[in-house]
Amino acid sequence: MRYNGLNNMFFPLCLINDNHSVTSPSHTKKTKSDNYSKHHKDTLIDNKALSLFKMDDHEKVIGLIQKMKRTYDTLPSGKITKETDRKIHKYFIDIALYASNKYDDRITRRVYLNKDKEVSIKVVYFINNVTVHNNTIEIPQTVNGGYDFSHLSLKGIRIKDEDLSNSDFAGCRLQNAIFQGCNMYQTNFNFAIMEKIIFDNCILDDSNFAQIKMTDGTLNACSAMHVEFFNATMIRAKIKNTFLDYSNFYMAYMAEVNLYKVIAPYVNLFRADLSFSKLDLINFEHANLSRVNLNKATLQNINLINSKLFFTRLTNTFLEMVICTDSNMANANFNNANLSNCHFNSSILTKAWMFNTRFYRVNFDEAIVQGMGISILRGEDNIPINSDILITLQKLFEEDCATHTGMSQTEHNIQEVSMNTTEDTMQYAD
Repeated sequence: MRYNGLNNMFFPLCLINDNHSVTSPSHTKKTKSDNYSKHHKDTLIDNKALSLFKMDDHEKVIGLIQKMKRTYDTLPSGKITKETDRKIHKYFIDIALYASNKYDDRITRRVYLNKDKEVSIKVVYFINNVTVHNNTIEIPQTVNGGYDFSHLSLKGIRIKDEDLSNSDFAGCRLQNAIFQGCNMYQTNFNFAIMEKIIFDNCILDDSNFAQIKMTDGTLNACSAMHVEFFNATMIRAKIKNTFLDYSNFYMAYMAEVNLYKVIAPYVNLFRADLSFSKLDLINFEHANLSRVNLNKATLQNINLINSKLFFTRLTNTFLEMVICTDSNMANANFNNANLSNCHFNSSILTKAWMFNTRFYRVNFDEAIVQGMGISILRGEDNIPINSDILITLQKLFEEDCATHTGMSQTEHNIQEVSMNTTEDTMQYAD
C-alpha cells in the first residue's frame, strides 16, 4: 500500500478487483500482519480515536491520520471488502471535514473515464488548499454489469459516448457534470445530489431518479421513458426535446422548471409542484396532472387531451393554445388566470373555480359545467355568471371570434399544435 507524503495529505493507490477485494503491491507475500484479520471486526480505529473526529484540533487530526495509515497498512491482501474500503474512504472524508471545516471547496473527488483502462477515476483531495498527486483506483462493477459510483462526490466530470447502463450513482454528489451521448438504461440515481448537471442526448429509460435533489439541471434530447422521479426535487431544471412517456413524477417539486418540446403521454404528475414554471409545446395526452400546483405558471401550446386534472391549481396562470378536449378537470382552480385560445370541448369542469378570470376565444363546446363558479373580467368589468354558464361562455367565444384582430393564431393552427408537437420532437431526436 503506497501513500503520498503526509504534507500533501494521502490516498491509497489500490485496485478494486471484480470480486471487490483490494490488491496492493506491498502485500504480495504473507506477513505477520495477516494475523490482524483474526481481530478485525469491521472497525478500523478504536472508539478513542473516533472521539477525536469531533475535535477541531489540527495536531490531533494529523495524529489520527497517521494512526489510520498504520492500521490500513497492516491489513492483509485480499481481506478488505468493498464495504470496508468505502468505510475507510468515509473516514478520510470525515477527518478532512473536521480539519478544514469546509466541504464544498476543499474536499472534492474529480472523476475522469479512461477508455484505455476500461473505467477508472482519478481522485483529488483538497485539504487546506493543498492537493495530493492524482492516483487511480478502479471502479467496481455492479451485479448487473454496470459501474458502482455510489456515494462518491464527482465534480467537473465529463463522460461522453460511454455505456453506463445498470450503473449505480445512488447517493452521489454530482457538480458541473456532463453526460453526453451515454447509454444510461436502468441507471440508479436514488438520493443523488445534482448541481448544474447536464444529460445531453442520453438514454435514461427505466432509470431511477427518485428523491434526487437537482438544481439547475438540464435534460436535452434525451429518452427518459418509464423513469421514476418520485418525490424528486428539480429546481430550475430545463427539460427540452425529451421523451418522458409513462414516467412518474409523483410528488415531485419542480418549481421554476422550463419544459420545451417534451413528449410526455401517460406521464404521472400527481401532487407535483410546477409553480412559476414555463411549459411550451408539450404533449400531455392521457397524462395525470391531478392536484398539481401550477400557480403562476405559463402554459403555451399544450396538448391535454383525455387528461386528468382533478383539484389542479391553475391560479394566476397564463394559458394560451391549451387543448383540454375530453379532459376531466373537476374542482380545478383557475382563479385569476388568463386564458387565450384554449379549448375545453367535451371536458368535465364540475365544481371548477374560474373567478376573476380573463377569457379570449375560449371554447367550452359540450363541456360539463355543473356547480361551476365563475366570474369573467372583460376590460374593467367583472361579470359574474350564475346561470346558463355554458351558453354564456359560448356566446363570449363567438363574439371574440367575430372580432378577431389577429393577435393570436387561428383555430386551424390550434389543432396543428396538438399534432405537430410530437412530430417536431421526433424530427429533432432523429
